[in-house]
Amino acid sequence: MEVGFVYRAHTIKDTSLVLEKLDTEPKNLLVGLALILLVRDNGEPDFYIFANLEDPKPEDKVRIAAVLRAHGIPTDLSFKSLLE
Repeated sequence: MEVGFVYRAHTIKDTSLVLEKLDTEPKNLLVGLALILLVRDNGEPDFYIFANLEDPKPEDKVRIAAVLRAHGIPTDLSFKSLLE
């Protein structure tokens, strides 16, 4: 079963830190990782990080979520909704 997380990063630096930390995860666990930049009408950027896990153990989900939560805010968005 796949599990996806979408977090809004606080800053571009936080985005970079998350990507660096998640890059060390096993490739068979972290099967998808994306950075999405959305720009508001006023020109303010929002950086979203999508992490897709394949058959994670409970401790895997907790660990990945902790990395994301340390540098961002959880959302109820899906990857598909960010693309629309």
